[in-house]
Amino acid sequence: RRAGRFALHLLWPDQFDLIWRFGLASGQSADKFAGLEWRSSPLGNPLLPDTLAWLDCRIEVELDIGDRRVFIAEVTDGKSRGNSVPMTVNRLYYESPDDNREQLSRMYMHDGGVDAEAIQAWRDTRKS
Repeated sequence: RRAGRFALHLLWPDQFDLIWRFGLASGQSADKFAGLEWRSSPLGNPLLPDTLAWLDCRIEVELDIGDRRVFIAEVTDGKSRGNSVPMTVNRLYYESPDDNREQLSRMYMHDGGVDAEAIQAWRDTRKS
């Protein structure tokens, strides 16, 4: 975030471990990359070697929406490593263990509303 850039990874359909590691825990309390192999992207972002694809992104706008941040970014580079359909929200939801599915349901309900309001507010400021 401080660097103004990030790498976005598309995951293989069976990479649940990376979703729990990166998507459901805060990076403020733990190093999410600890113990993982990675290399640098052209922009200098950490890239995980075994994901389906990656996108190098430069942050254009950051929206602070309370418990997290939403980023609108320009994609500057990327690479795909296969022709598979990446992990989807539906697949994650339906193939997760019951405890994780309940947690995901709560998060989706909360986050969807908060995100939609924040993005609409940002769009409204750009129309002015």
